Amino acid sequence: SLSINNEDSSVTVSALMTEPRATTNPKQFVFVSRLNKILVEETPFTILKSQFKKNAGTNFLLVDARSEWMQFSLKEESYTVYNNNTNTVYQDVTMPDSSNGYTIKRINPVQEKTNQGNYTAGARNGMPGVRFSLLNKDFKIISDSLVGNTRDSYTIIPDQFIRFKVKQKEYMLVKQQFVKNSRGLLLVNTNDAGQLIYTDIRVMDRKDYLLTQAQMIPQKGIIIPFTRKLEAGLVKITME
Repeated sequence: SLSINNEDSSVTVSALMTEPRATTNPKQFVFVSRLNKILVEETPFTILKSQFKKNAGTNFLLVDARSEWMQFSLKEESYTVYNNNTNTVYQDVTMPDSSNGYTIKRINPVQEKTNQGNYTAGARNGMPGVRFSLLNKDFKIISDSLVGNTRDSYTIIPDQFIRFKVKQKEYMLVKQQFVKNSRGLLLVNTNDAGQLIYTDIRVMDRKDYLLTQAQMIPQKGIIIPFTRKLEAGLVKITME
């Protein structure tokens, strides 16, 4: 993920990292770095190792309130581990030798959507949680919350979100699912004390809000289309 700050032209670079794939369950981390306007590293990069602990399947990350919101999610993947007689744990997979390896399928706690539109657990221990993290300029976590999704009462749907900026302040809206197919929107941003704050947006809970089709109102807010059965319309959310 690349996020460019318009005020000072700095670039925040982040990526999902995986341990050397020598086991059936390599851990995944988040890499973060910041470059100045001539692409020289401003702050030594860091690797966040706790973002997917405690059954977290998705991490929303904001760096120093200067970057955009970034999303990282664990995925189900298949890969090949190649036998290597050298002492290094790193392996060159650009030209693999299929006769010198074995394939592993690693399953992480992911959300799977059913034909009825409901989300079911992809892990034995239940729904994966969603972590929201705010980092300071030195990449230290200063505000962090883990929402443990519960299929029977409350669920954050992490792949349904939109990020936007109003008056140089970064905001994110993410869809929520409640009991009896009731829906909602969660607004996440920072306050003047440098902490994450969470606001439930008062919207009609029977409508399906199409966040990926939302449009910005410059310096004011956002317009989101919605559907409900044969009905369609727009809702406007403005920031004071």
